[in-house]
Amino acid sequence: MALRPEASELSGMALDCPGACAYCCLCPPGLLDGEVDGIVNACKDSASALGKDRMGDSEHAVQVQGGRGACAFLADRRCKVYEARPHFCRQYPVMVYAGWRLQLSAIRSCRGLVKAGASKKARPLMDLFRGEVEAKGEEYYAETLEETRSCFEEIKDSKELYAPPAEVRKAAMRAANAMGDARALCKAVGEDVHDEGKARTAILEMFWDDIESAFTCPEVIDLPVYNRPDRNWEIFRVVGGGEMSAYKLMEDGNLVYELSKPAVELKLRPLDAEAENHLKEYLRIAFARDVFYGRVAREAIIAEIPMKELAAEVSASITADLWWRACMLTTFGAMTHPDKRTPLTGPLGIMSAKEAVIFMDADLLDALALGAII
Repeated sequence: MALRPEASELSGMALDCPGACAYCCLCPPGLLDGEVDGIVNACKDSASALGKDRMGDSEHAVQVQGGRGACAFLADRRCKVYEARPHFCRQYPVMVYAGWRLQLSAIRSCRGLVKAGASKKARPLMDLFRGEVEAKGEEYYAETLEETRSCFEEIKDSKELYAPPAEVRKAAMRAANAMGDARALCKAVGEDVHDEGKARTAILEMFWDDIESAFTCPEVIDLPVYNRPDRNWEIFRVVGGGEMSAYKLMEDGNLVYELSKPAVELKLRPLDAEAENHLKEYLRIAFARDVFYGRVAREAIIAEIPMKELAAEVSASITADLWWRACMLTTFGAMTHPDKRTPLTGPLGIMSAKEAVIFMDADLLDALALGAII
């Protein structure tokens, strides 16, 4: 294969798809030329399941049930057009990002990610990508890359804004290294708070608007979805009166109310060493991704703020959000760990950290960025 993407994140990783999960079916893709005919031939009642995408960028996209549920071709967690499914579905959980180069990332919200060789069924993630290159041709990827490269060449000309990837990552890592240490995280954004408890409160006050905005989207389809260990899909929403409510999202788009918690209870709690290290390691991966660099580049152009300065601000917000999600999931205990109710006091453990990564990674990878997800 002549196409040589940067694929270090996929090293040693494979997919062993768990049964009755279908989390990936909550984001039906746009269709490439030729894929519509295959789907129509595979499903006779496909006409109502196809249409424009929400942004109006494509005339051929799979619709979602009830305007906010799963893919229209999903029935009882089974795909009705599996053999003719789009290449985005075949490629999952590999994300291909085109910036100044192609980079492959593993979507860590997928519960089927395992170490290569973990089972006979596990397929190396790199094999998934190679299979799609062979099926679609290298031109599909190469043409997109040619377009996105020009965007990054343009920002290089803006000397007052531009910073190379290594410098952006270094600025971002100051926040990642402060995970679990609220005083250090405050310092990373220029605030000097000496008391750890007060610092945790200050962090939430600084970044609450960023965190809250993700959970107050007017459209349910735009809310983050948590793929629970029991394979139920959960959404959380900030509602009137300062409460966070949890709803089970059904395949057909219906919502089933579960419970609410006062937002004031969702505080930053200490992390034990294992949880802290797990979240730090994840952030190192997240901030090394080209899509993070592309996000900083895009926001720098819009806000006219130097990329290094913006990287420190964006990474601190992401760090606070990730830490907060670990605390929130633990507060909603029984949903997060159906077989084990986690304690509501004391440091958070590794289970809460792992679930927070699963809850957050798809959102981070889907962020608006300079470049293209293909």
